[in-house]
Amino acid sequence: MLVLVLDVSPLAWADRDLKRTAHDKERAASGKRSVGPAILEEVLESVQVFASAYSSLERDAGLLIVAVADGETALVYPRKNHLQEWLRHPESYVPETRRIKEDLTTGVAEIIDRAASKVSSDATGGQAAMASAFSTALCIINRFLDAAKTGVSALQPEHYITRNDDEGVIALIGNIKSNKTNKQASAWSPRILLIQASEDRSRDYNAFMNCAFAAVKNQIVVDG
Repeated sequence: MLVLVLDVSPLAWADRDLKRTAHDKERAASGKRSVGPAILEEVLESVQVFASAYSSLERDAGLLIVAVADGETALVYPRKNHLQEWLRHPESYVPETRRIKEDLTTGVAEIIDRAASKVSSDATGGQAAMASAFSTALCIINRFLDAAKTGVSALQPEHYITRNDDEGVIALIGNIKSNKTNKQASAWSPRILLIQASEDRSRDYNAFMNCAFAAVKNQIVVDG
């Protein structure tokens, strides 16, 4: 189970876009190709490819994407109208590539629009609330694992979800007991991937570290 947190703060990516344009002009004058930095459009395309590959390579994989823009955070994939379907069968929910692209681009556009409409009055405007998004990712994982009756130690081999292969996780979330004897043991290994473009918020240091400690305690692997 992976929760991908993506920083899409408008000011941060606009700054990278300006730097990219300047660098590309300089390198083009010398006949050289672009070497970055990456712009938001490229990152979104990469995330779409990654999401499709991740969801397709492993039958039991579950993926959610949280976007953060300045002080705004939101679950952008799966969208609200698709989330119930994901919760019913996350281990077999392999959406079309088109749906991943639509959910991601629509969700990112909405959160960027909300962030751009708010004028920040403090000196840290334009810096993403990564601690808030990190906390959201932890809450999503904890809520799901708790509902699935796995506790918070899904990475330990002795903690498994026992489920009927045809019923999936919905049987666990609903605490449904089945008379079928064909059981399959499966373990969720929660991970969080943080992709950040903006500068750190110094005021969020304690909150971010608390999230890191919580991840360690609950054996949730975090990549950045």
